[in-house]
Amino acid sequence: MSISRCSHCSNKFKWKNVISSNMSGRRSVQCKNCKTNNYLNVITRIVFTILEFIPFVFFNVLFDKISIGIIIVFYLLWTAILVLISPLFTVYNKRN
Repeated sequence: MSISRCSHCSNKFKWKNVISSNMSGRRSVQCKNCKTNNYLNVITRIVFTILEFIPFVFFNVLFDKISIGIIIVFYLLWTAILVLISPLFTVYNKRN
């Protein structure tokens, strides 16, 4: 588990570049070293989409027992944690 790397030259991407790429919806990060565009792996997109919506499953079951304020705070914390750890698990590939 380490920061994402370029699929061509193995140069490490900067943390903020990976986070801004994930948050803005861009699916690529350009390597500063070799100028290769690296695109998000499909599996990575699927995993993060599933992780983003896991709380909704639990909140649906527990909705009557937990107040809406607690649900919103928990969801915001969950999203912040996912954003901060995303560079550790994001995989990029070079397109042909």
